[in-house]
Amino acid sequence: MPTKKRTPSEAEVLAQQLADQLLEGDPTPEQLREAFGGLLGSAPFEVAFDDPFLPSPIELPDPPAEPLTFTIRVDLRHVKPPVWRLLEIPGDTTLDQVSDVLQLAMGWAGYHLHRFELHTGGGRPGPYFVNADNEEPGAGTHEADARLDQVLHQAGDKLHYEYDFGDAWEHLLQVKKVTPGRADRVRCVGGRRACPPEDCGGMSGYEEILEMLATPKEQLDEWGQERVDWMPEGFDPAEFDIAETDSALEQWSSGDLQLGGPMPPVSLLPLLKQSPFPPDELLDLIGAAHLDDQTPEPSTDVAARMVHPWLVLMREIGDGLKLTEAGYLPPASVKRVFDGLGLDSHWIGKGNREDQTPPVADLRASAQALGLIRKRKGMLLPTATGTKLGGAPDDLIGTAVDPIALLRHIQGRLPLEKSGFGHQAALLLLLVVAVGARPGEGSAPAADLLTGLGWRSDQDHPVFPIAVHDHAGLTYAVLEHLHWAAGGTDHGKPPSTPDPVRDVARRALGGEEITPDMLQFAPMPGDPRVTMSRPSASQPSASPEPADLPDPEELVETATGALLDGIAEARHPLAAELALCPVFATFQLAAPDDLDERQLSMAMTTMLAEIISSAESVGGPNALGMLRVASVLGPEVTRARAQVGADRLAAAGVPDRPWATRVGKPDLLRAWRYGDHLGEQESIGLLFDYRGREHAVMVLIDHLLGGGVKDCWVAEGRQAKKLHDDIRRELVSRTEAFFEDIDAAEAVTLLESALAQSTCPEQEDQIEDVALYLDLLRARVEHLRQIAPGSH
Repeated sequence: MPTKKRTPSEAEVLAQQLADQLLEGDPTPEQLREAFGGLLGSAPFEVAFDDPFLPSPIELPDPPAEPLTFTIRVDLRHVKPPVWRLLEIPGDTTLDQVSDVLQLAMGWAGYHLHRFELHTGGGRPGPYFVNADNEEPGAGTHEADARLDQVLHQAGDKLHYEYDFGDAWEHLLQVKKVTPGRADRVRCVGGRRACPPEDCGGMSGYEEILEMLATPKEQLDEWGQERVDWMPEGFDPAEFDIAETDSALEQWSSGDLQLGGPMPPVSLLPLLKQSPFPPDELLDLIGAAHLDDQTPEPSTDVAARMVHPWLVLMREIGDGLKLTEAGYLPPASVKRVFDGLGLDSHWIGKGNREDQTPPVADLRASAQALGLIRKRKGMLLPTATGTKLGGAPDDLIGTAVDPIALLRHIQGRLPLEKSGFGHQAALLLLLVVAVGARPGEGSAPAADLLTGLGWRSDQDHPVFPIAVHDHAGLTYAVLEHLHWAAGGTDHGKPPSTPDPVRDVARRALGGEEITPDMLQFAPMPGDPRVTMSRPSASQPSASPEPADLPDPEELVETATGALLDGIAEARHPLAAELALCPVFATFQLAAPDDLDERQLSMAMTTMLAEIISSAESVGGPNALGMLRVASVLGPEVTRARAQVGADRLAAAGVPDRPWATRVGKPDLLRAWRYGDHLGEQESIGLLFDYRGREHAVMVLIDHLLGGGVKDCWVAEGRQAKKLHDDIRRELVSRTEAFFEDIDAAEAVTLLESALAQSTCPEQEDQIEDVALYLDLLRARVEHLRQIAPGSH
């Protein structure tokens, strides 16, 4: 079974304490929401999938007494015409560094999983090394602890390397020559042809692409033309530049990022460590932003103009402003803010409805994200920070206000998106503005750079500018309001932003520079990737006092935002489903032991209903995507509520994410059953497919404990494809066990029977498995019941 790495958050600890206090009687939904509110501020589970049987340590010999250099041919298997490289690698290079060498030499971007397997010669997978993406405590041998000269010894020795378990690119490393002495660096001394584009669909997809490239474009059908257009610009499958590759390896060996200037600030580390070799365009942009320059703060008058939009909004809110039943600003308030900002000069519309006036809606969202206002029980209220920086509600704008202090607060909170794709997109928007461009001009170059860093759209296309605007919308809104407030226009070629706005972006990104103690550059051959130093896991953090618990409605908004970030990063239906699963698990695992099933169901239903309502009020494709997922997973009541919300957003013209309408409707590829002949335990395996994205749902049923679900878990990609054959091979020689393929109807019968009983996990990992995946299992069984003949 796969294991999970999970650290309880401070919010969970606090919620446990509150639940103990509030669940002594028969709590009301309001009490339950407050008790469980803190849970949803917790970080989601970090799930590391591995093979069902944990790897054993690999016994390695001592390194040779004298240094060696290996000449190795690397072949991309099953590809015709052949794609290969000839490399010279020092023997003391560790396998994690060899992985970086292979990524660079072959031309991969490095954002998929990988692993090394020993060569067995019998056609069966050999023992494999674990790495940061699949390590299990106490299991296996880490690739960073194995040197090349401990794995390979003489000419003819082989080693396997797999990259991207979905596309399953298999590489064979074969030693051609062993030379005494240690080379001063890694070298590429030969090779042929370009490696396939990332995410092209594996060998079959690449063969299709090669055939399309050889066909005149006008003879291709619509799908063929779309595939050709998707290819990286200038891609030539026959091209391979040995000199360029060797130069890149020389740079890698030196551990030099070659920025051509001072080291960038710490704020840009997420961009620099996204890829082993950041695009040259990114490094050029960092240099052009002059983040090391001292930028003076604006005068009080200029700062006052720049913060004017937020002061207008806060004056309108005053001590508190009641929202409409739909959660919007009242029309009269929208109009006053619209007029106060002078939006009639560059916005078409009456400006009296928040849902039809994005500049006002974006301003409100940014003010909430900046911590200036908050929403509670249908009211917008100033926060303590907002009151302090914005002055008393009855003050005139500009009096009793320190605009420079407010501007410092705003720039100090940028970027407002704090993780994943949205955070990187926001950093790039700030970089573009830091070179003087208007915020509205930043989406296109940011999209190109994100593509260069390895991000892709849901359909494996490059990142589009609209995705930058969608996922970094809060930071974009702040920059746009600063631009217009400072006197910016949309004129000029190209349109530029006023210098004070440029300087805000520079100050937001600036600060402490990257220093050697923040870097982890290995000795030659080295690893040029930048990694942040992390605090010791052994240092416990104190739980907050109950008085520090945020307002439940604020927590709902925070939880909704976190889930929407997860949905934004989802590139296929399963990823979106797995983004919601930890919510259910959090309730299950953090609930008090004496909480009965009715109370737990009530608590979960209450909180999910709050999140669903919050998501609907946010609106947009990501919110619609989240509602699509929530209409499939969770209690029946909230599924129906989510479906209603999704229908409303769709009717209002909100577009679906490309994967959203397929949520909960994967194709079943096969089902199987195995267990012991005594009938004590049995397992059910289901292999599904989401248009090329395969995943397996595995279920363990224990008949000695009542016939309920004892464990369930999910595998993806290559692991999912291998499970059926691996398990059958494991059991074929065991007389006490059985294995059989079953049809969908039989699988539904077996699983519905198990789900009708109480779950019975015993071990800690089983408890977490069931909490995390049981709702997904229920959704899959319901889907099969509807489509499988004879299962109704």
